[in-house]
Amino acid sequence: KFYICADLTKTLKLMKIYKLLLLVVVLGMGVNTAKAQEDYTALNMLINLGEVNGINVNYEFQVADAITVAPVALVDFDGDFGIGAKGTYYFDALFNLTDPWDTYAGLDLGYKFDSGNFGIGIFIGGEWHFADKWGLLLELGGGNLSFGAAVGAAVHF
Repeated sequence: KFYICADLTKTLKLMKIYKLLLLVVVLGMGVNTAKAQEDYTALNMLINLGEVNGINVNYEFQVADAITVAPVALVDFDGDFGIGAKGTYYFDALFNLTDPWDTYAGLDLGYKFDSGNFGIGIFIGGEWHFADKWGLLLELGGGNLSFGAAVGAAVHF
């Protein structure tokens, strides 16, 4: 349900945000179908706190053992939004970790539309799986899509 704002600019930005989030979900579903033989997919929703404050949504899927990629959508609290991609390496086997913990690091790249910023960043993170299909996330990093800390939740499929 769309709420009409008094300011047409805000209404258009909200419509762009909804379209962007829909695009990430649709792309993620298509990628998930193409990679159905792999066994890891997750929808991650994070709140970024730091230099880039906003909501970050990505759909992560496995492409190789311990490696995932994800399309990313970001809406910052100033109304700017962006898209990008991230690649993640999971250190669980290296550190001999078992459930319920995951540790990882990776690279992201993204473009923010209103500001015209393109950037590349690095991040580290961890996930605690508190249920079979649910996890809590904490990420630290720097870049156009995630500078500072991010906390959130993951739904695994």
